[in-house]
Order: sequence, then structure tokens, then C-alpha cells
Amino acid sequence: WENGGDSGTALVPGDPESSLLIKKVRWGDSDHQMPPDKKLPAAEIELLEEWVKRGAPDPRKMSSQKSDALDWWSLKPLKPVVIPASDIHPIDAFIHEKLNANDLKPTAIADRRTLIRRLYLDLHGLLPTPEEVNAFVA
Repeated sequence: WENGGDSGTALVPGDPESSLLIKKVRWGDSDHQMPPDKKLPAAEIELLEEWVKRGAPDPRKMSSQKSDALDWWSLKPLKPVVIPASDIHPIDAFIHEKLNANDLKPTAIADRRTLIRRLYLDLHGLLPTPEEVNAFVA
């Protein structure tokens, strides 16, 4: 497609107005309208115009970019995990395992007054009122 055919170059990357393909799908040329049976919806023509404006990148050459973009931890398949043996909650067991691996000690369990303040800040973004603290501590 880069060399063109009898009618010239089909695409001028970055210039939809000079691109034969865009002229044909707009039905601006009465001799050769594409597709010949029915004009494309305006939204599809706009997509083609935008593609040409962006330089008409070849999607076959973009496959490596796509695979790099999809290399996110959230898209990787799940693997079975062995839960560390512990008498505490499994999530806490994972945390304790990581703390131990880094020679760290867990913090002490918070008293109820501190706990309610932390919970309110995390969940509401505000501190609890004295009445809410007293109701929780009681």
C-alpha cells in the first residue's frame, strides 16, 4: 500500500485530505466510492481519518507494544499460593512472614480509641466525633 497503485498512493500518513483512501470512503469521488454498496457511518470514517492523522501505523508492527502494555501484575494468571502455617488470619500470616524475612517486628495491637480514629480516617477521611469514639470504646 505504501507504493500505491494505478490511482496513486492510497495513504499519505499524517494527511487525510491528501489520502486517496479517505476520499473514497467519504464518497467524494463519484467514480470510485468505497465501499461501493453503502457509505460507511460517519463515526467509522472519523476513525479512519484519525488513524491517517496519527501516521497510519501498521497494526502488525504494534504487536510487541501491545504485549508490553499488557504485562501488568493484575492481568497475569493466578497461581496457587501456600498459606503460611499460623494460628492467626491467613492475611496476617503473610504479613508476619514478610516482616520476619526483613527482620522487622509487628507493631502492637492498637487500643480501641486508636483503632476507631484510624478506621474513621481510612474510611471517611475525617476523625470521629468524641461521641462516636465513646460509643465505640464502650
